[in-house]
Amino acid sequence: MDNKINLNKQKGLTLLESLIATVIVGIGFISIFNMVNYSIDSIKIAGERTKSTYVAEMVAEDIMADKDVTVGGKVLYRYLTDLNRSTGTTYKMTACTDGASFPTRTNVFDTKKDKWTNTFSKRRLSCASSKDIREIKTYSICRSGCAYTVSNYYSPIFMGRISIVMNNGKKNKFLYFPMQFENNQ
Repeated sequence: MDNKINLNKQKGLTLLESLIATVIVGIGFISIFNMVNYSIDSIKIAGERTKSTYVAEMVAEDIMADKDVTVGGKVLYRYLTDLNRSTGTTYKMTACTDGASFPTRTNVFDTKKDKWTNTFSKRRLSCASSKDIREIKTYSICRSGCAYTVSNYYSPIFMGRISIVMNNGKKNKFLYFPMQFENNQ
């Protein structure tokens, strides 16, 4: 009889309790691994957005630096604005490319397009699909005769917008920048 009493007082885990504890710990590990994967994806997306900002600023600075260069008998900012008005866009890259080769060009604008294609290439920004688009648009804002008019404004303003669509079309990055202010007063 003493033997039976001692068996009831022994402490330990049964097989069922061990299995339940293993399942609970396993669910915890799965949750931690999912959080790690989500964190890695978030870091990758944040890095791409940072790179897209850097690339957009590079292209904007390229346009602003050469805004007074003559193309087709016009200064660059007017040429880009007229091109945008006639075609609906100044520059658009709809396919993922590895970068442009740099053949000898006589036209400043063609050289710039090659440079922009190289800047927007897969070497700098990841490209998931054809939904990832890089585009430059330029606008003029003035009293009359421009794409956008303001009746009480006399001096034209030339603006640019760089649009970078990334992550299979899920994320957009826009950068607006001034190209030129003309004083006509």
